[in-house]
Amino acid sequence: MGLGTPDEAEANVLKEQLNQLLADETFWNASAKSEAGKRFHSRVVEIFFHGMEPEANDFGAIRDAIIPLPTSQESGTGALSCSAPPAQGRPRCSDS
Repeated sequence: MGLGTPDEAEANVLKEQLNQLLADETFWNASAKSEAGKRFHSRVVEIFFHGMEPEANDFGAIRDAIIPLPTSQESGTGALSCSAPPAQGRPRCSDS
């Protein structure tokens, strides 16, 4: 059978619960997961809401992997001193 159970009767119950979730638009939002958890089997809730919740991302680590910034050990003091930008171009920065 499907839904992680070899028991056909249990699979039919889980399938019916999934169909109920699909039919009720109030559950079509990730914020409704806790309410669904009160009314439906936990396996059904997990299957239905899988992928609806955003993944936790470490944006600092992603940035550092793409644009490595100097650490305080690499720059000596860890501080950068930047001058005002020239008329055209970017500001100039150097270790202080």
